Amino acid sequence: MDQGTNMSNPQVDTTQVDTTDEQRYSGSVSYRFVPGWRNRFATNIHGLMAPSRGGVNFPHLHRVFRERAREGEVYGELSRCDCYLEVPPDGLARTDSSTYQDYIRTDSERDKAAKYMQDHGKWKYVLSVYVMLCFFAVSRVVEFTHYALKIEPHMTQAEAIAKQRGPTMVCWDDVTGHIRYIPTEPMMMRFVTGSRRFPVIESVYTHGPYQTTVMSVAAVDYDPTRETRTAFDDEEFFPAFFGARLIEGKKPLLTEIEVCKVAWQMLQAMMYLSDMNMSHDDLSHHNYVVDAYLNAQILDFGLMIFALDGEDGFQVLRWAWLPYQEYQMAPELAIELSKDMWKQGNYKPEEEKIVYLPHDARVEHLWKFGCIIYDLLHGYSAWEDREFDHRIGGIRQWAQKREESNQLSWWRMLERRDRVINEELPIDENLSQDCVDVLRAMFTKDPENRPTLHELASFPWFQGHWVNEGPFRRPAAEFVEDSQSSDAYSDDETVEMSDNWGL
Repeated sequence: MDQGTNMSNPQVDTTQVDTTDEQRYSGSVSYRFVPGWRNRFATNIHGLMAPSRGGVNFPHLHRVFRERAREGEVYGELSRCDCYLEVPPDGLARTDSSTYQDYIRTDSERDKAAKYMQDHGKWKYVLSVYVMLCFFAVSRVVEFTHYALKIEPHMTQAEAIAKQRGPTMVCWDDVTGHIRYIPTEPMMMRFVTGSRRFPVIESVYTHGPYQTTVMSVAAVDYDPTRETRTAFDDEEFFPAFFGARLIEGKKPLLTEIEVCKVAWQMLQAMMYLSDMNMSHDDLSHHNYVVDAYLNAQILDFGLMIFALDGEDGFQVLRWAWLPYQEYQMAPELAIELSKDMWKQGNYKPEEEKIVYLPHDARVEHLWKFGCIIYDLLHGYSAWEDREFDHRIGGIRQWAQKREESNQLSWWRMLERRDRVINEELPIDENLSQDCVDVLRAMFTKDPENRPTLHELASFPWFQGHWVNEGPFRRPAAEFVEDSQSSDAYSDDETVEMSDNWGL
């Protein structure tokens, strides 16, 4: 039988639950116990929603998650994949059912998914004037609506257990009264629906080796002079306006007051997550977008830390360094990487390193946030050479340039690390004193003396400097892949947010 066939009477678990919080989340669904999963978001969110469990043991989290779940439910059912696949020997099952999630697929199915993602990439912002959502056996026509799609390989819970990975799915009682298994990242996104600092998740589809998250679109290039570009024969899209496009070469495109607006809105997003004991572990210039009025939204919940036990849950033993994060190098990490143990052995210097460095993950995340602010204000990264060298690019491009420029790029990077450890932070003398105070506090060498998230929010620079300024307009910038196009803002553009949308 065709794997995509929609059956009217499939043999699949469709257990219904009551709609009250206590009956709905009272423990009718149990999550498989796996060592190492005890404090993870996916394994605890169902229990946190139940008044007799989460309400007693974690009253703050229970209250916050319950209120935010209700905000998300106004968008209806989250998992909308209603086709049934073959699961030997049980017959047919929805991919968001417990039957399918207990299934370990064949190597050929997994290889097919890996090959697809290698050929097509992880992120696709797919937009069209008329959008037909017929992806994964769903057919709905929505006129004049834009959506963003994130397409990824899908790993079942059984496969995650077998491979000793973290939990990939959340067991959830959907608004329809059915028990569904939802991918962890889309489930997290449902709880931030009430904040304009994040995209609104519309739905999620799992189908065989793939999963697709459908989100709102608020920060793309709506240039009416550019034709819709085709990356692949069957795919039309406009690119998103990522934060990386707010810097050209080593020149900033924003004024201080404009950076203040973007930074404050990102800080709002981080505080919104903090209320749920969450912290974003992958803040970078490619994980936030800005709309035509410089309203910011944070993306990518794939690397999110959830601390069930509060403060203790944020204490981690290792720091993962990746080449593309070199511009976010912190002094404590630079010191560790300067030790002889990292200069000897068989490792390749450009590869990922997992460094034993006990620390509070939130301190690491705020350092990365500070690096983003510094870049937007200066056009180059902290302690980086101010002049642009075409042979090696900037430190933000080091991950791409390190092989092309070889030793020169490598030694420039090491020189910068030495300055990160030993030299005072250089700051543009034209910046306001309030701005300078924020930068000096965030880039304090000793992590113990850096401000916490809520302390940072109390600095005068974050107290609405930008509110009475404006109008705010996103600057023109060229796409690397389409240097002939113009991205200048036009008053005739169709945008979905007003100038004061961020207030």
